[in-house]
Amino acid sequence: MKYAQVKNGKVVATQQGIEPTGWVEVQVKWEMPTDYPSNFYSPTSNIPRLTVVGNEVHETWGFTLKSVDSIKVEIYEQQRQARKTFEAVPIDYLGKKIDVSTEAKRSRIMTLKGKDKKLKVGVNDWLDLSTQEVKDLQDLVDDTTQTGFDAENAANTTVAALTTHQQLADYLQPAE
Repeated sequence: MKYAQVKNGKVVATQQGIEPTGWVEVQVKWEMPTDYPSNFYSPTSNIPRLTVVGNEVHETWGFTLKSVDSIKVEIYEQQRQARKTFEAVPIDYLGKKIDVSTEAKRSRIMTLKGKDKKLKVGVNDWLDLSTQEVKDLQDLVDDTTQTGFDAENAANTTVAALTTHQQLADYLQPAE
């Protein structure tokens, strides 16, 4: 718990832990607006405001509404992460799960060239690929990657068209 020493109607000291004699327990008051989702707001400072209200001391934390553009940047990052999660799902090919969870793993497949190849898909688990199967696998990886980018682009375009806090809130929390 947090306690405050009050003299002449003003807070002169605060302390955490055990309540000192004659001190007052601090009541935390969050001034978080409820008009929009909480992630639309940022704290106005790292230092709370302490005020004496009757026989209580209130510790008040204020918040300010972020700009529409800064909220959009956060949403775009969430959309990017969703694409990366989509891209990381293993691809089923010729009865095997092929790990494409990183750019390096996708790149390794996309750079296979030449004749028939052996592709390691697990511990002592290999896939023998003909030249045509290598091309088909590369097309599948490319199509999957492009599908993720197309979805992210469509989501980005939707958000880019939004111009108000309310539109962004409605986008994130659609009415049922």
